[in-house]
Amino acid sequence: MNAPRSRSLASLYVAGPFSMGYVDFYTFLIPLYGLSLGFDASEVGLLAGARSIIAMFLSIHIGVLMDRFGTRKVTLFFVWTGMALAPLFPLVPWFWALLLLQLINGAAVSFAWVGRTDPDRPARRWRRTTSRPL
Repeated sequence: MNAPRSRSLASLYVAGPFSMGYVDFYTFLIPLYGLSLGFDASEVGLLAGARSIIAMFLSIHIGVLMDRFGTRKVTLFFVWTGMALAPLFPLVPWFWALLLLQLINGAAVSFAWVGRTDPDRPARRWRRTTSRPL
């Protein structure tokens, strides 16, 4: 087997943290971070559940924005918002600031996913490129 080229491997390591895999970070580590700051169980529960509150109420309205201004523009706005807010979490030790970050960042990540599932751009389907005899 050939060893992977170091340039392609480096590009994977650079692009990996910016993928949507950091959602697991928020659902697992934010409650632990809240406990380490001394928050009680109700505050940790609010932090864990706050990610979906805004998305629950505004998903239809964001869809209207995507129809009006374009799916790509709105989706990129929310992707960049989620990426810009991610480094702020370790810098904030207060409950209300963390709750606000969870609300805004949870909505941004949810809306970025909504923009990716654009019905005008269906997912690629697997097609056989060469015909082989059976």
